[in-house]
Amino acid sequence: MIFAAGLAGLAAAPASAAYVDYDGFSYTGTVDVYNTLTDAQNGSNLVSSNAIPTGVNGSESTLAGGRDAALYLDGDSNEFFFATAWYYTLSPDGTAGFGNPNNSNTGFVQIYDEDGSTVDLSLIEWNGSRTELSVSVTGEAATNADDYARLWPAPTVGGAGSISRGTFLEYELAFTATFGAPVTSGSTTGSPVDVSGSFAGIFENTGTDPSLNLFYVVSLSFGPESWARNVDATNPYAAAYPAQDGFEATNYAAFAAPVPLPGAAWLLGAGVLSLAAARRRRRPT
Repeated sequence: MIFAAGLAGLAAAPASAAYVDYDGFSYTGTVDVYNTLTDAQNGSNLVSSNAIPTGVNGSESTLAGGRDAALYLDGDSNEFFFATAWYYTLSPDGTAGFGNPNNSNTGFVQIYDEDGSTVDLSLIEWNGSRTELSVSVTGEAATNADDYARLWPAPTVGGAGSISRGTFLEYELAFTATFGAPVTSGSTTGSPVDVSGSFAGIFENTGTDPSLNLFYVVSLSFGPESWARNVDATNPYAAAYPAQDGFEATNYAAFAAPVPLPGAAWLLGAGVLSLAAARRRRRPT
């Protein structure tokens, strides 16, 4: 069932010494269901264990049991966004998410913590050869009321967005983007050649269906493929967004982190400020 029809428009991000903004990757994984928080924490008395089903992807998808993903983290403010990239559309004249197999409650995940209040620790850094940018985030108490927290109420297929609301009692994310050549300036808008990582958390469902008000343990693995990058042979990216949504392109990539260079303590690559100003927010209601 379609999620919210509106998106936040373009919004300028603060200049940051480190940030990542990327929506050209995917995730697969499982959601385990428990009756109590204690059971969820201990992995005992499992109610059900559920992989994201392939059958609801739609004929367009190339991902077996996977969903497109999106990640944004500002290393200064700890503004954090991790979610299913539901907003791609196949029609420039349609609403956001039109024709997108990710635009479903099934397999959905979302946290949008605008002020970083739920983030306990975060890190963005390049490796020594400047070919890998790593991101890690741990946090707690991300609520739907303040942080747009949602998780698929497995094993339910479809359903209104309101049934997936609740609180991420705890969560952790690890993300690595690997590039084919060293990124010497400290920033790049080039897409990585590989993506890996994971997301895990415990979610308490407080949505509108009382039968789903249980505890859900989510475990996801990241990969480089995405439906939007494989939508058809002639157009490897999904169509541009409708003008009213304020988006200009799909599969956005922006990676920046401080890099020690000879003769300077820390330098940012030219263009970081313009990248930050172009950063797009996506926030389903």
